[in-house]
Formats: sequence, structure tokens, C-alpha cells
Amino acid sequence: MDSIKRLGIKAMVVMLCIILIPLCVFGEQKSGASQHLASDKQMMTIIEKPVKVTMQLINQYSNDYQFELNVIYGKERFRFENEMAYVQDMNQAISQQRSRTGWKGPYLFIGCGCDTGGNAARLCLDLVFAIRDGKLIYIGEALGGEEPEPGGSYKGGVFRDVYDKFEINDLTCHAGAPMLWLILEEKDGRFRVNLRRTWEENSKEFSENAKTLRNAEEILFNAVLAKYCQHKAELEKMIQAAKSRLDKEELKMFMKILSKVIPGELPEKEVEVHRERLSKDSGLNNTT
Repeated sequence: MDSIKRLGIKAMVVMLCIILIPLCVFGEQKSGASQHLASDKQMMTIIEKPVKVTMQLINQYSNDYQFELNVIYGKERFRFENEMAYVQDMNQAISQQRSRTGWKGPYLFIGCGCDTGGNAARLCLDLVFAIRDGKLIYIGEALGGEEPEPGGSYKGGVFRDVYDKFEINDLTCHAGAPMLWLILEEKDGRFRVNLRRTWEENSKEFSENAKTLRNAEEILFNAVLAKYCQHKAELEKMIQAAKSRLDKEELKMFMKILSKVIPGELPEKEVEVHRERLSKDSGLNNTT
């Protein structure tokens, strides 16, 4: 009888071990994963002086990473979010951000976006900052360069961007949408479009289109460019071409698009940048 009891107790012990061991292992794995995630979410410094730029992981799904970036100078902080797709790991994400962050001329460029998974015109952007009168100012967005470097589209004292307002429209396909190259100048801490140089930048395509005006894409590009750059005579010619070559429905869509063109308008903002005043005990202040 005693031997039967002992066998019963041994069986119960074995069963408990079978149940508890996986739970213990799972608990250790879960704890390890939490520690790994915590280390990933530490604040990482991208550059230190004269302006401090940091990044911190907010969220991750597979190889898609979302970060918060802080741009700090004295008691001024600007913060925004940056999403990186097709990134293998944190080391690659940090390296990629560092390669697109830095000074060129009097401006600090911080790359944002650069997602290679789409075909939108403004996937890759530079956020542009400067130090003026001892303060950090945010100037705005400009198109990022093709190479992984800060300020790739800043040349000769001007910035390049794309007027992508009609990238999706009812008249043309995406590939045939009217996309104008913009030449931006910085004046008083803000971007302004140089209409004369913007016209010159796009004049070759305008001239090529004007030779034939074979389709809605060519007519629409020329009309949008002419209105945007305030070339009234050229605009009127394009409107007359549209009336003679487009059908009734196409002309209606053409005129609707044209009515929304605003001369000198900057592209719509893609990144929300928040400006804050840091407190003394925030721990984020950058000594200048």
C-alpha cells in the first residue's frame, strides 16, 4: 500500500514538472524579449554638436520601424516622427539616419522617409534647420537627394522640390501626372518658390510638349506650369488647345484641375514638426 502511495506521489511530481518547466522557460523568454525591446527603445544620439539630434524607437512591425526624432539646441526642441521601411535591424536604421543627417552650408538637414517601397514623388525628404541669432529655427521640407547624404538637392544656394498636388488626378494616369520641378529659396526663415527659375527648370519639357500637344498629359503639364509660374499668354494657348483636342468630359476634368493651381504654392507638408521649450530639469538640453 505504501509503495502504491509513493508511486502515486512520484507520478504527481513528474506531471507538475512537465507543466511547470515550459512555463518557466516561457517566462524567461518573455523576460528576455522585454529586456531586448527596452534596450531598443533607448534614446540614441545621431549627432551631438552644435545641434543635438536624437532618435528613439516608437514602434516596430517586421522590418518597418517608426522613430521619434528630437532636434535640440539650447532650450529649443523640435520633434517629429520618421518611418523607415525595409530596414534589417536597429543598427542599419541608425546608420541610415546618420548618413542623411548633417550640415551643408548654413543648413542642418535631417532625412525623413526615404521608403523605397513606393513610387510617390516626395517619399524622400529633408527637414531643414538653421541657427539664427542664437536660436534654432525650422525652415521647412525640401526634396531629399538620391544619394544617402544630407542636403542632396541643395545646390548653388537653392533647394529643389516637386509640385505634386495633382500626382493623383481624374484626367491622367500616375505616370502622366503633371509634376513640376520647383526651385526654392530660403528667405527670412521660410521657403519661397522662385517662379522665374522654376519656369526655366521646366521649360525644356514645356517646349517639347508644345511641339505636338498629342494628349491630355502634355496639355495638362503645360497648362499647370504656365498658371503656376504666371505665364498668362502660354496658359491661354493651353486652354484653347484643351478645348479643341479634349472631349467634353476630359475638358471638364482639365478645367477643374487647373482651377486648383495656386501660383508659387509650396507642396503640402508631409511631416508634422512640433516646437517645444525645454525645462531645466528635462535632461534633454544641449549645451551650446
